[in-house]
Amino acid sequence: MSKIREDYADPRRTVIISSAAGNVQADDFLGPREVTWVTLTSGGVLSRSFENKPPKITSEIRDAPLAMVASNTAHTLYLITTSGETATVPVKLIQQAHDPAQGVPFPTLCPLTKDAQIAYVLSLPPELEEGYLAMLTEQGEVKRLRLVDVPGLSANTFKLMDVEPEDRLLWAGCVNDESEMIVVTYQAQAIRFKMSEVRPTGLSAGGMRAVKLMGQRDRVIGAGIAADQMQVWVITDTGVAKSSPVQEYPTQGRAGSGVITMKLPKDAGGLAAAVVGQADDQIVVVTDKGKPKSMRINAAPQSGRNTKGDYVISMGAKESVARVIKPQERVELPEAASEETITEA
Repeated sequence: MSKIREDYADPRRTVIISSAAGNVQADDFLGPREVTWVTLTSGGVLSRSFENKPPKITSEIRDAPLAMVASNTAHTLYLITTSGETATVPVKLIQQAHDPAQGVPFPTLCPLTKDAQIAYVLSLPPELEEGYLAMLTEQGEVKRLRLVDVPGLSANTFKLMDVEPEDRLLWAGCVNDESEMIVVTYQAQAIRFKMSEVRPTGLSAGGMRAVKLMGQRDRVIGAGIAADQMQVWVITDTGVAKSSPVQEYPTQGRAGSGVITMKLPKDAGGLAAAVVGQADDQIVVVTDKGKPKSMRINAAPQSGRNTKGDYVISMGAKESVARVIKPQERVELPEAASEETITEA
Protein backbone atom coordinates (compact mmCIF):
# COMPACT_ATOMS: atom_id res chain seq x y z
CA MET A 1 0.00 0.00 0.00
CA SER A 2 2.87 2.39 0.74
CA LYS A 3 4.31 1.76 -2.73
CA ILE A 4 0.94 2.35 -4.40
CA ARG A 5 0.44 5.55 -2.40
CA GLU A 6 3.90 6.79 -3.36
CA ASP A 7 3.30 6.14 -7.08
CA TYR A 8 -0.32 7.18 -7.48
CA ALA A 9 -1.60 9.31 -4.61
CA ASP A 10 -2.08 12.96 -5.56
CA PRO A 11 -4.44 15.80 -4.57
CA ARG A 12 -8.01 15.65 -5.82
CA ARG A 13 -8.42 17.70 -9.02
CA THR A 14 -12.20 17.60 -9.27
CA VAL A 15 -14.95 19.18 -7.20
CA ILE A 16 -18.57 18.10 -6.81
CA ILE A 17 -20.95 21.07 -6.93
CA SER A 18 -24.70 21.47 -6.60
CA SER A 19 -24.87 25.19 -7.39
CA ALA A 20 -24.25 27.40 -10.41
CA ALA A 21 -20.82 27.25 -12.02
CA GLY A 22 -20.39 30.95 -11.28
CA ASN A 23 -20.17 30.12 -7.54
CA VAL A 24 -17.16 27.85 -8.01
CA GLN A 25 -13.87 29.41 -6.95
CA ALA A 26 -10.57 28.64 -8.64
CA ASP A 27 -9.21 27.25 -5.36
CA ASP A 28 -11.99 24.62 -5.34
CA PHE A 29 -10.02 22.92 -8.10
CA LEU A 30 -6.90 21.66 -6.38
CA GLY A 31 -4.73 21.50 -9.50
CA PRO A 32 -1.57 23.62 -9.73
CA ARG A 33 -1.65 27.22 -10.95
CA GLU A 34 0.32 27.09 -14.19
CA VAL A 35 1.28 30.19 -16.15
CA THR A 36 0.41 29.98 -19.83
CA TRP A 37 -0.49 32.05 -22.90
CA VAL A 38 -3.92 31.88 -24.53
CA THR A 39 -4.26 32.55 -28.27
CA LEU A 40 -7.42 33.11 -30.31
CA THR A 41 -6.98 33.04 -34.09
CA SER A 42 -8.93 34.91 -36.75
CA GLY A 43 -10.60 31.60 -37.62
CA GLY A 44 -11.93 31.26 -34.07
CA VAL A 45 -9.48 28.61 -32.83
CA LEU A 46 -8.65 28.79 -29.13
CA SER A 47 -5.55 27.24 -27.52
CA ARG A 48 -3.07 27.70 -24.70
CA SER A 49 0.68 27.24 -24.70
CA PHE A 50 2.83 24.69 -22.89
CA GLU A 51 5.35 27.41 -21.99
CA ASN A 52 5.17 30.84 -20.43
CA LYS A 53 5.60 32.74 -23.69
CA PRO A 54 3.36 33.73 -26.61
CA PRO A 55 3.49 31.69 -29.83
CA LYS A 56 5.98 32.72 -32.48
CA ILE A 57 4.18 34.51 -35.31
CA THR A 58 5.67 34.27 -38.81
CA SER A 59 4.47 35.41 -42.23
CA GLU A 60 3.81 31.75 -43.15
CA ILE A 61 0.96 31.46 -40.65
CA ARG A 62 -2.37 31.10 -42.46
CA ASP A 63 -4.65 31.75 -39.47
CA ALA A 64 -3.37 35.00 -37.98
CA PRO A 65 -3.91 35.71 -34.27
CA LEU A 66 -6.82 37.81 -33.10
CA ALA A 67 -5.62 37.93 -29.48
CA MET A 68 -2.63 36.72 -27.44
CA VAL A 69 -3.13 36.87 -23.68
CA ALA A 70 -0.81 36.01 -20.78
CA SER A 71 -2.86 33.85 -18.44
CA ASN A 72 -2.95 31.28 -15.65
CA THR A 73 -4.78 27.96 -15.42
CA ALA A 74 -6.73 29.36 -12.45
CA HIS A 75 -7.99 32.32 -14.53
CA THR A 76 -11.33 32.82 -16.26
CA LEU A 77 -11.21 33.76 -19.95
CA TYR A 78 -13.74 36.35 -21.14
CA LEU A 79 -14.64 36.31 -24.85
CA ILE A 80 -16.24 39.69 -25.56
CA THR A 81 -18.10 40.17 -28.85
CA THR A 82 -18.53 43.36 -30.87
CA SER A 83 -22.09 43.65 -29.49
CA GLY A 84 -20.93 43.41 -25.86
CA GLU A 85 -22.21 39.84 -25.45
CA THR A 86 -19.72 37.87 -23.36
CA ALA A 87 -18.97 34.21 -22.60
CA THR A 88 -16.58 32.70 -20.06
CA VAL A 89 -14.20 29.75 -20.37
CA PRO A 90 -12.03 28.22 -17.61
CA VAL A 91 -8.46 28.58 -18.90
CA LYS A 92 -7.66 25.13 -17.48
CA LEU A 93 -10.10 23.55 -19.96
CA ILE A 94 -8.49 25.11 -23.05
CA GLN A 95 -6.51 22.64 -25.14
CA GLN A 96 -2.73 22.99 -25.08
CA ALA A 97 -0.97 23.24 -28.43
CA HIS A 98 2.43 24.25 -29.80
CA ASP A 99 0.68 25.64 -32.89
CA PRO A 100 -2.36 27.91 -32.21
CA ALA A 101 -4.05 26.49 -35.31
CA GLN A 102 -4.18 23.10 -33.56
CA GLY A 103 -6.53 24.30 -30.83
CA VAL A 104 -10.33 23.96 -30.81
CA PRO A 105 -13.07 26.30 -32.09
CA PHE A 106 -14.27 28.58 -29.29
CA PRO A 107 -18.00 27.59 -29.72
CA THR A 108 -17.11 24.11 -28.42
CA LEU A 109 -16.10 25.63 -25.07
CA CYS A 110 -18.80 28.28 -24.53
CA PRO A 111 -22.38 29.17 -25.55
CA LEU A 112 -21.33 31.64 -28.27
CA THR A 113 -22.13 30.59 -31.83
CA LYS A 114 -19.60 30.32 -34.64
CA ASP A 115 -21.01 33.54 -36.15
CA ALA A 116 -20.09 35.57 -33.06
CA GLN A 117 -17.53 38.30 -33.82
CA ILE A 118 -15.00 38.37 -30.99
CA ALA A 119 -13.77 41.92 -30.37
CA TYR A 120 -11.54 41.38 -27.34
CA VAL A 121 -10.29 38.65 -25.02
CA LEU A 122 -9.48 39.08 -21.31
CA SER A 123 -8.03 36.65 -18.78
CA LEU A 124 -8.90 37.54 -15.17
CA PRO A 125 -8.29 35.91 -11.77
CA PRO A 126 -11.68 34.86 -10.29
CA GLU A 127 -10.74 36.52 -6.98
CA LEU A 128 -10.05 39.93 -8.56
CA GLU A 129 -12.53 42.46 -7.19
CA GLU A 130 -10.52 45.68 -6.88
CA GLY A 131 -10.61 48.15 -9.73
CA TYR A 132 -12.71 48.48 -12.85
CA LEU A 133 -13.19 47.08 -16.33
CA ALA A 134 -13.14 49.78 -19.04
CA MET A 135 -14.67 49.23 -22.48
CA LEU A 136 -14.58 51.35 -25.64
CA THR A 137 -16.53 51.27 -28.92
CA GLU A 138 -15.75 52.35 -32.49
CA GLN A 139 -18.15 55.28 -32.19
CA GLY A 140 -16.25 56.62 -29.20
CA GLU A 141 -18.42 55.41 -26.32
CA VAL A 142 -16.57 54.48 -23.11
CA LYS A 143 -17.85 52.56 -20.08
CA ARG A 144 -16.42 51.78 -16.64
CA LEU A 145 -17.70 48.75 -14.75
CA ARG A 146 -16.67 47.67 -11.24
CA LEU A 147 -14.77 44.38 -11.36
CA VAL A 148 -16.81 43.14 -8.42
CA ASP A 149 -19.88 43.39 -10.71
CA VAL A 150 -18.30 41.35 -13.52
CA PRO A 151 -19.88 37.86 -13.54
CA GLY A 152 -17.63 34.86 -12.97
CA LEU A 153 -17.85 31.49 -14.71
CA SER A 154 -21.28 31.15 -16.28
CA ALA A 155 -23.02 28.60 -18.47
CA ASN A 156 -24.83 31.46 -20.22
CA THR A 157 -23.70 34.59 -22.03
CA PHE A 158 -24.18 38.03 -20.50
CA LYS A 159 -23.80 41.66 -21.58
CA LEU A 160 -20.81 43.61 -20.30
CA MET A 161 -21.94 46.70 -22.23
CA ASP A 162 -25.07 47.78 -24.04
CA VAL A 163 -23.66 48.55 -27.51
CA GLU A 164 -25.84 50.41 -30.02
CA PRO A 165 -26.81 48.44 -33.19
CA GLU A 166 -24.72 50.69 -35.48
CA ASP A 167 -21.71 50.55 -33.14
CA ARG A 168 -19.08 47.89 -32.30
CA LEU A 169 -17.14 47.19 -29.12
CA LEU A 170 -13.45 47.58 -29.87
CA TRP A 171 -11.30 47.47 -26.70
CA ALA A 172 -11.43 46.42 -23.04
CA GLY A 173 -8.99 46.51 -20.13
CA CYS A 174 -8.53 46.73 -16.37
CA VAL A 175 -8.17 50.24 -14.91
CA ASN A 176 -8.28 52.06 -11.58
CA ASP A 177 -9.28 55.55 -10.47
CA GLU A 178 -5.82 56.95 -11.28
CA SER A 179 -5.66 55.45 -14.81
CA GLU A 180 -5.63 57.64 -17.91
CA MET A 181 -6.81 56.40 -21.31
CA ILE A 182 -5.56 57.40 -24.75
CA VAL A 183 -8.08 56.99 -27.60
CA VAL A 184 -6.98 57.22 -31.26
CA THR A 185 -9.25 57.83 -34.25
CA TYR A 186 -9.17 57.06 -37.98
CA GLN A 187 -8.65 60.75 -38.79
CA ALA A 188 -5.36 60.72 -36.81
CA GLN A 189 -6.62 62.47 -33.69
CA ALA A 190 -5.91 61.27 -30.14
CA ILE A 191 -7.37 62.24 -26.79
CA ARG A 192 -6.03 61.51 -23.29
CA PHE A 193 -8.38 61.72 -20.32
CA LYS A 194 -8.72 60.45 -16.75
CA MET A 195 -10.82 57.34 -16.17
CA SER A 196 -12.21 59.01 -13.05
CA GLU A 197 -14.25 61.18 -15.46
CA VAL A 198 -16.17 58.07 -16.53
CA ARG A 199 -18.86 57.34 -13.96
CA PRO A 200 -19.05 53.60 -13.05
CA THR A 201 -22.27 51.98 -14.24
CA GLY A 202 -23.91 48.55 -14.11
CA LEU A 203 -23.89 45.59 -16.50
CA SER A 204 -26.96 46.65 -18.47
CA ALA A 205 -25.76 50.21 -19.09
CA GLY A 206 -24.25 51.68 -22.22
CA GLY A 207 -21.36 54.11 -22.40
CA MET A 208 -20.68 57.84 -22.48
CA ARG A 209 -18.73 59.89 -25.00
CA ALA A 210 -14.95 59.47 -24.89
CA VAL A 211 -13.99 61.43 -28.01
CA LYS A 212 -15.70 63.71 -30.51
CA LEU A 213 -15.40 62.15 -33.97
CA MET A 214 -14.72 64.22 -37.09
CA GLY A 215 -17.46 63.31 -39.58
CA GLN A 216 -19.28 60.14 -40.62
CA ARG A 217 -16.14 58.33 -41.84
CA ASP A 218 -14.30 58.83 -38.59
CA ARG A 219 -14.15 56.11 -35.93
CA VAL A 220 -12.02 54.89 -33.05
CA ILE A 221 -9.24 52.53 -34.23
CA GLY A 222 -7.28 51.91 -31.05
CA ALA A 223 -6.79 52.71 -27.39
CA GLY A 224 -4.53 52.04 -24.42
CA ILE A 225 -3.70 53.06 -20.86
CA ALA A 226 -1.24 55.96 -20.64
CA ALA A 227 1.89 55.47 -18.52
CA ASP A 228 5.29 57.12 -18.24
CA GLN A 229 7.99 56.01 -20.69
CA MET A 230 5.37 54.52 -23.04
CA GLN A 231 4.84 55.22 -26.74
CA VAL A 232 1.68 55.81 -28.77
CA TRP A 233 2.25 53.67 -31.89
CA VAL A 234 0.01 54.26 -34.93
CA ILE A 235 -0.14 52.84 -38.46
CA THR A 236 -2.04 53.94 -41.57
CA ASP A 237 -4.06 51.63 -43.80
CA THR A 238 -1.15 51.82 -46.28
CA GLY A 239 1.42 50.54 -43.76
CA VAL A 240 3.10 53.79 -42.67
CA ALA A 241 3.82 53.79 -38.92
CA LYS A 242 5.41 55.97 -36.23
CA SER A 243 5.41 56.35 -32.47
CA SER A 244 5.34 59.36 -30.15
CA PRO A 245 6.04 59.61 -26.41
CA VAL A 246 2.96 59.52 -24.17
CA GLN A 247 4.20 62.77 -22.55
CA GLU A 248 3.36 64.63 -25.77
CA TYR A 249 -0.35 63.95 -25.27
CA PRO A 250 -1.83 66.46 -22.79
CA THR A 251 -4.51 65.28 -20.37
CA GLN A 252 -7.80 66.81 -21.48
CA GLY A 253 -11.43 66.55 -20.55
CA ARG A 254 -13.39 63.57 -21.84
CA ALA A 255 -15.47 64.04 -25.04
CA GLY A 256 -13.17 66.52 -26.78
CA SER A 257 -11.61 66.28 -30.26
CA GLY A 258 -8.11 65.64 -28.94
CA VAL A 259 -4.84 66.49 -30.65
CA ILE A 260 -3.20 65.35 -33.87
CA THR A 261 -1.17 62.15 -33.52
CA MET A 262 0.21 61.77 -37.07
CA LYS A 263 0.57 63.78 -40.24
CA LEU A 264 -1.18 61.49 -42.70
CA PRO A 265 0.58 60.75 -46.03
CA LYS A 266 -1.34 61.64 -49.18
CA ASP A 267 -1.90 58.01 -50.22
CA ALA A 268 -3.46 57.02 -46.88
CA GLY A 269 -7.17 57.06 -46.15
CA GLY A 270 -6.53 57.25 -42.41
CA LEU A 271 -5.13 55.35 -39.46
CA ALA A 272 -5.90 51.62 -39.31
CA ALA A 273 -4.71 50.74 -35.81
CA ALA A 274 -2.97 52.06 -32.69
CA VAL A 275 -1.46 50.65 -29.50
CA VAL A 276 0.18 52.07 -26.38
CA GLY A 277 3.27 50.27 -25.13
CA GLN A 278 6.99 50.22 -24.38
CA ALA A 279 9.47 50.77 -27.23
CA ASP A 280 10.66 47.14 -27.16
CA ASP A 281 7.17 45.59 -26.93
CA GLN A 282 6.39 42.97 -29.57
CA ILE A 283 3.34 43.60 -31.77
CA VAL A 284 1.77 41.83 -34.76
CA VAL A 285 0.42 43.77 -37.76
CA VAL A 286 -2.25 41.90 -39.75
CA THR A 287 -3.46 42.86 -43.23
CA ASP A 288 -6.97 42.48 -44.64
CA LYS A 289 -5.65 39.40 -46.51
CA GLY A 290 -4.89 37.77 -43.17
CA LYS A 291 -1.10 38.08 -43.47
CA PRO A 292 0.69 38.76 -40.14
CA LYS A 293 4.02 40.49 -39.57
CA SER A 294 5.66 40.50 -36.15
CA MET A 295 7.78 43.51 -35.15
CA ARG A 296 8.68 45.70 -32.18
CA ILE A 297 7.22 49.13 -31.54
CA ASN A 298 10.65 50.70 -32.05
CA ALA A 299 10.79 49.28 -35.60
CA ALA A 300 8.89 52.41 -36.64
CA PRO A 301 10.48 55.86 -36.34
CA GLN A 302 9.89 57.77 -33.11
CA SER A 303 9.03 61.42 -33.59
CA GLY A 304 6.67 64.15 -32.47
CA ARG A 305 2.91 63.93 -32.78
CA ASN A 306 2.46 66.15 -35.84
CA THR A 307 4.97 64.29 -38.05
CA LYS A 308 4.94 61.63 -40.73
CA GLY A 309 6.00 58.00 -40.33
CA ASP A 310 7.63 55.40 -42.55
CA TYR A 311 6.63 52.09 -44.15
CA VAL A 312 7.00 49.09 -41.82
CA ILE A 313 5.18 46.45 -43.87
CA SER A 314 5.05 45.65 -47.59
CA MET A 315 1.69 44.77 -49.11
CA GLY A 316 0.07 44.04 -52.45
CA ALA A 317 -1.68 46.65 -54.58
CA LYS A 318 -5.14 45.89 -53.16
CA GLU A 319 -3.99 45.01 -49.65
CA SER A 320 -4.26 47.19 -46.54
CA VAL A 321 -3.59 47.04 -42.81
CA ALA A 322 -6.54 45.61 -40.89
CA ARG A 323 -5.42 45.57 -37.24
CA VAL A 324 -2.52 45.27 -34.83
CA ILE A 325 -2.27 42.84 -31.90
CA LYS A 326 -0.25 43.65 -28.80
CA PRO A 327 0.21 40.63 -26.49
CA GLN A 328 -1.58 41.36 -23.21
CA GLU A 329 0.32 41.24 -19.95
CA ARG A 330 -0.90 38.88 -17.24
CA VAL A 331 -3.46 40.36 -14.84
CA GLU A 332 -2.33 39.56 -11.30
CA LEU A 333 -4.07 39.82 -7.96
CA PRO A 334 -2.96 42.65 -5.67
CA GLU A 335 -0.04 41.34 -3.59
CA ALA A 336 -1.89 41.33 -0.25
CA ALA A 337 -4.94 39.57 -1.70
CA SER A 338 -2.75 37.02 -3.48
CA GLU A 339 -0.87 36.09 -0.27
CA GLU A 340 -4.16 35.77 1.62
CA THR A 341 -5.61 33.44 -1.03
CA ILE A 342 -2.51 31.21 -1.01
CA THR A 343 -2.60 30.99 2.81
CA GLU A 344 -6.26 29.97 2.79
CA ALA A 345 -5.67 27.41 0.04
